[in-house]
Amino acid sequence: MSVRWASPCACAVLTGILGVTGCASRADRIVQTEAPTTRPTISTLSSSRDTLTISPDAAKSELAPAVSRVTPLPRIDDVASGAQSNPLRPACHEQRERQSRDAGEPAVFRAIHEQGDAATSAARSIVVEEVPAFEIDGAVPTPNVGPDAAIGPATVSEQYPIDLPSALQLAVGQNPQIAYARERIAAAAARYDRAAVQWLPDLVIDPTWTRHDGQIQDTRGDVIQVSRSALFASGGARMHVSTSEAYFAPLAARQVVAARMAASLATTNETLRDVSLAYWDLVRARGMQVVLGDAVRNTERLDELAQSYLRAENLKPADADRVRAQVLARRQELELARHDVRAASSRLARLLQLDPFVELIPADEQPVAVDYLRDSLTGVDLATTALSNRPELSEHRAFVGAAVERLREARLGPVLPSLVVDVSAGGFGGGPNGFFGDFDGRSDVGAAAVWEFENLGFGNRALIRERASQVRLAELSVVATMDRIVAEAAEAAARVEARRNQLEWARQAIASAKDSHDRNLQLFTDSGVELILPLEVLQSVISLTQAQRDYLEVIVENNKAQIQLHWSIGSPVEAVTGI
Repeated sequence: MSVRWASPCACAVLTGILGVTGCASRADRIVQTEAPTTRPTISTLSSSRDTLTISPDAAKSELAPAVSRVTPLPRIDDVASGAQSNPLRPACHEQRERQSRDAGEPAVFRAIHEQGDAATSAARSIVVEEVPAFEIDGAVPTPNVGPDAAIGPATVSEQYPIDLPSALQLAVGQNPQIAYARERIAAAAARYDRAAVQWLPDLVIDPTWTRHDGQIQDTRGDVIQVSRSALFASGGARMHVSTSEAYFAPLAARQVVAARMAASLATTNETLRDVSLAYWDLVRARGMQVVLGDAVRNTERLDELAQSYLRAENLKPADADRVRAQVLARRQELELARHDVRAASSRLARLLQLDPFVELIPADEQPVAVDYLRDSLTGVDLATTALSNRPELSEHRAFVGAAVERLREARLGPVLPSLVVDVSAGGFGGGPNGFFGDFDGRSDVGAAAVWEFENLGFGNRALIRERASQVRLAELSVVATMDRIVAEAAEAAARVEARRNQLEWARQAIASAKDSHDRNLQLFTDSGVELILPLEVLQSVISLTQAQRDYLEVIVENNKAQIQLHWSIGSPVEAVTGI
């Protein structure tokens, strides 16, 4: 056995290396790989008459007349366990998932699924108390948005009711963006495992046969004619590892795993936010269809009165034609509203990986404004909460940590040696010409420590400058992310405040429009054109329709702003929607 050292002063150099503690960097002050363990406390839902969160059970009871005509969604547990296939999913997705299960998946990915299933099971135990809807002197109209409110024939073969908690659960289990983010965690974990085992040697089996015919030089320098053959049936272990890379690479890989986990959480939060916003867009489209259906019925009622007065020659034909034109215009708008419902349903189905040709019916048939934060947070509270909880910031901080470890590796690379160890053992035999014999055991051991300076050290210097620049870039990403998070929180808070102020005005407007319409219609019905013109009644119908539209728009935008606010401060959407 022979041991070869590349430098006679190796022991002294290695002793000096033990005193190296790493390179100080201002980036060290930013590196925080662990996300905060606490989240901001979300106040209990307001019990005032201005707010309401409809629980799944309450929504199902309200939709009882419709359940008999539609097929219910499959249970999430049954679909996840494979006990029941999801009829809303295209067949290609089901086939793809079966192939993925048959091929097997990493243990890390299975653990993530198990944790997600446990969290979903625990979340189902949360019950959101229903609060009565608001009223204004008993005169505020509630849109008739039940199953019987649909006007005209259905344009789809199937309809399925869905509420927001169910939509969020489906998104967690089926959205491809969430699955992609989780798979990136598995890949980063595999890279970390690979980096952590660089110290271990490679096991090799390398039987070698050689045959030489012709001249060769012996150890004394004489050239002789030789014909020989030999066989070395051997196996052993080989290791060629850079000590700086073997030490710092796992540290950097661990930071990348933390970054991928934070990115997965950010992707999940963003996806659930998008699902919530798409759900409220569907609620708005469905409610707009109902509002326009009421407008069609109101104008048709006025048209019937106008036609009766026209036949009695108590109304000018021009006035009757104007009323009939409004009927046709409202019918056109209603047809467009049906299309908007289908479009909104398809957008939500895409996020949930459901069949886009099946129309989803929202459980919130009578949308009510919600207010998830009982007390408004100040600007400082919003910024502090957002910077503490947003996983995007944790992701970029982890990337800073990975860049710092790579910089340390580049700085200590020329100082720390590379270790080369080669161990082999087996049977060796041979002889002159093609003769094989004299087999016996043989073992070879070689070891070396190598210090390498790339391109006379200039290559190492350039690598250090590159890694230092990468650290600064990662730091700048952290600063930019912090600015973006604070700006998003401030914008979301301003939008919530604006929608709160609009709600009261919208309530008063719809109450006034309803009162004006009822009075004008009653006056026109009882007294005809002697006291009021049909155009005045028509104007009250138009005003009522516009007030209903505005009221619906404000409610939906308020609820969307609430979702956006909670996402902007790092609070999971499912924490405020009752799942």
